[in-house]
Amino acid sequence: MGRNKIFQAALIAFLLVTAFVAGYEAKSLPEAAPAVAAMEPRSQVSFLHALTRARDDQLTQENGDVDPVEIFWEVLHHLKDKYVDEITDDRALAYGAIRGMLRTLGDPYTRFMDPKDYRDFQEENQGEFEGIGAMLGIDRETEKITIIQVFEDNPAARAGLKPGDRILAINGESALDMSLDAAVSKIRGPAGTQVTLRIERPRPPAEKEKTSPSTQPSPRLPPVREEMPEIEGEVLDIVITRGRVKIPIVEWRMLEGEIGYAWLKVFNEKSDEQLNAALRDLQEKDMKGFILDLRYNPGGLLDMAVDIASMFVQSGPIVHIKERGHARETLYARPGEYKDLQVPLVVLVNRYSASASEIVAGAVQDTGVGTVVGEPTFGKGLVQTVVALSDNSAVAITTAKYLTPKERDINENGIKPDLVVHQPEPGEGEGEAEKPLEDLQLQRAIKVIQERLQASPL
Repeated sequence: MGRNKIFQAALIAFLLVTAFVAGYEAKSLPEAAPAVAAMEPRSQVSFLHALTRARDDQLTQENGDVDPVEIFWEVLHHLKDKYVDEITDDRALAYGAIRGMLRTLGDPYTRFMDPKDYRDFQEENQGEFEGIGAMLGIDRETEKITIIQVFEDNPAARAGLKPGDRILAINGESALDMSLDAAVSKIRGPAGTQVTLRIERPRPPAEKEKTSPSTQPSPRLPPVREEMPEIEGEVLDIVITRGRVKIPIVEWRMLEGEIGYAWLKVFNEKSDEQLNAALRDLQEKDMKGFILDLRYNPGGLLDMAVDIASMFVQSGPIVHIKERGHARETLYARPGEYKDLQVPLVVLVNRYSASASEIVAGAVQDTGVGTVVGEPTFGKGLVQTVVALSDNSAVAITTAKYLTPKERDINENGIKPDLVVHQPEPGEGEGEAEKPLEDLQLQRAIKVIQERLQASPL
C-alpha cells in the first residue's frame, strides 16, 4: 500500500512539473525545453491523457467502482463553482435531483412532494383543497395524463372537462413527458387564478371509423413547445378558473323497487363516515337491495378500503400485502365495521376503478358476498407509503403489491367483473353524439338484485 501511495505522489508531482515546464518553456526557451515541451500541442495532450488514464486505472484497481453518490456531489460542486450564472437556490437543485432520481424508476406512483404539494395532498385526503376538482391518472395504452373523474359543481365540471380527456399541455407547456405529480402541481393553484389545459378528447369508436385517425390540432390554437404525437380525437383548449374544491364523497338515493344506491367517489378520511350515513338512511327507508358504485373511483387510503370492505365482509382476509423482503401481511375484516345488511349486494366498476376500489371489489368477489358488474378495472394494485421528510416535504414510495383474498394479483390485471357490461360512450352507435345514454351497467345491477330477491325464500 505504501508503494502505491509513493507511486501516486510521484505521478501527480510529475504531471504538475511536466505541465508547468511545457507551458513555460514553450514560450521562453523552446530549444532548451525538455522533450515533452518540444512535442506538438496535440501530442502533449495525448501524453497527459495517457498519464491520467494510468492514474485512473491505478485508483480503480485500489478502490473499485466509484460511489455514484460521490459523483452527484462532484457535479453539484462543479455546477456551483463553474455555471455561467450564480446558483443561489440549493433547494431547487436538490428537489430537481430527487425528482429525476425517482423518475428513473419508471413508476408514476413513486413521487416526491415539496412542502406545498404535501400540504395539498393532506388537504385532498380531508376532502377540501384549492384547484379544479378533477382526478388525474395515467392512461396505460397511450401513457398520457388522463382525467379519471370530474367532480360535479366544481371548476373543472363547469368548464366542460370530461372523464377520459387526455392532457396534452398545461399553460402552453407540453405534458406529454410530464410526471403525474408535476402535472397535478401545475394544475393546482389559488382560487381565482386560471389554468389552460389543452386536451385530446378521444372520439367514440363509431366516429373514429368516419374520420382520419391522424387529425392534427386546430391551427387557431397556440403552439405547444413539443412536437405533437398522433392525435386520436378532438383537440380543445379549456380555460378553468380555479376555486375551493369540495369533493362530494358519497351520493346516494333510493331507486325504484326499494333498491338502495350509493356512488362512492374517492377513498379519503371521510369516506367511511359518509358511506355509513348513506347506509343508515337507506336502511331506515327499508331498502331491499344495495348497489355500491365504484365507477370512476381512482382509490385512495388503504385503511378506508379495509373499513369499507368490512361493512360487507364479516370475517376473513380483505387484502394481502406482498412487500419485498418481508413476510406477506394480511389485513382482515374489522368486525366493528360490519353492517349485516342481509340484502343482495352489487358492486359496479369500470376501467377507471383503481387501487382501493379494486381492493373492495376483489374482496366482495372472492368472498362471494356480492356480485361485481361492469368493465374490467384499471389494474393498480400497488401500495404507496408516504414518508414525511424533515423540511415538511414528503416522498411517496411504492412499497408493496395488493393481492385479493384468494391471492390474485391486482396490478396490471385488474378485477374482471362477474358480469361484464360495456357502457357505450356518447356518439357510439346510433343517434346523436350528445344524446344522453341509458346506464346499461346500472340497469344490469338492478336486474341482478331483482333476480336475487325473486330467488330468495319467503
